[in-house]
Amino acid sequence: MSLSCFASKAPAALDLMIGALKEPRYEREVIARELKNREADIAWEKDDPGSLARDAFVQAVLGEHPYGRAMRRGKPEDLAGIGRDELASALAALRRPEDAVLFIVGPKDDRLLEQAREKFGAWSAAPDPTPPIKDPVYRKPLSFEKVERPEMDQIRLQFGAMGPAAGVPDRAAHLVFAQMMTSGFTSVLTDELRVKRGLVYGISFHQVWLDHPSPFSLSTSTRAEKAEEVLQVCFDKLREVRAGKVEDERLTAARNTLQVGIAEATDTGFGLAEAEYLGYRRNGDFDAWRKLHEEIREVSAESVVAAAQHYDPAGFKVILVGEKAKLEAFDPAQLEESLRR
Repeated sequence: MSLSCFASKAPAALDLMIGALKEPRYEREVIARELKNREADIAWEKDDPGSLARDAFVQAVLGEHPYGRAMRRGKPEDLAGIGRDELASALAALRRPEDAVLFIVGPKDDRLLEQAREKFGAWSAAPDPTPPIKDPVYRKPLSFEKVERPEMDQIRLQFGAMGPAAGVPDRAAHLVFAQMMTSGFTSVLTDELRVKRGLVYGISFHQVWLDHPSPFSLSTSTRAEKAEEVLQVCFDKLREVRAGKVEDERLTAARNTLQVGIAEATDTGFGLAEAEYLGYRRNGDFDAWRKLHEEIREVSAESVVAAAQHYDPAGFKVILVGEKAKLEAFDPAQLEESLRR
C-alpha cells in the first residue's frame, strides 16, 4: 500500500493511511463499483489473445498450485457473493503488521517520524499462521497447446517454462540474459525476427520473480503461416546462447540498459521505496538493489551462458492462440524433432 501527498499534508495523510489499514469502511457503493469494473475487465480478457495465452500457459506450467490460481484470469462466477465480510476476511489474511515495513520518502521531518512510530507501532493483529507454500512441480516435456479465438488475423504465441526463484545468487546474469535476448533493437531476437525477417513487431520476455521457482515466458504475435518459423528461430537462438555464443556488443548494451533502468526507477520516491522494500523482503537487505546494480556491471559472457542453461526449449510449454483453421494448419512435428535431436 502506498500514498503520495504534499509534504505539508503528510500528518493528515498518515492518519488516513493507518485508518484505511486498521479500520477500512467497506462502503457498499464502492464495493459495487469495483465489482462492476472487475466484471468489465473479465469480459474483455475472455476475448483478449494475450490473456487467453497467459491463462493457458500458466495452467500448463503451474496447474492448480496457489501461484497458478493467483496468476490466471478470474471468471464472472468468482465475483458472486463478494461483499463486506468476504473483503474483510481477505484483508485480515493479508494484513501482517509483524512483517510490515514503512518507508517515508521525502524531506526530513522528525515530528512526522515520531507520529509514524506512534501510529504504526501500536498497530497489532493476531492473524492465523500463513500455511507454507511448497515449490511447484513442473511437468517438463515439450508440449504444444492450441487455444481457439475467432476472427484473429495473426497467431499469438507464448512459450516458456519454470524459471529460478528470486533468491538465486546469479540473478544479475538472468536479468542480463533476458535483456540481451528480447529487449529493444539491440536484442538478439528483435534483431533476428523483426529487423532481418519482418516476422513480428516485437517480442517480450517476462519472468515472475517470487520466493519459489516461478514461470518465465516469451510472447509475440505473427502471421499464422509464419508461427513455426518464429518458434524455430527463437529456439535456435536460445540454444546458441546456451552453447556459448554471446556477442560482446549485445552483452554490453544489455548491462548498460539494465543499469540505466535501475537508476531511473530509484530516482523517484515510489521507485526507491519499492526497490528497498523488495530488497528487504527477499534478502533482508535494504541495499540489495544497489548491490544488484553493481553485480549487473560485472556480469560476464560465461555467467550469461550459465544462466541460459535454465532456459531449455526442449522443456517448453508452447501456447498458440488463433482461429481454428489457422491453428489446425500448424504442425509442430518438425519443431519437436529438431528440439529432441
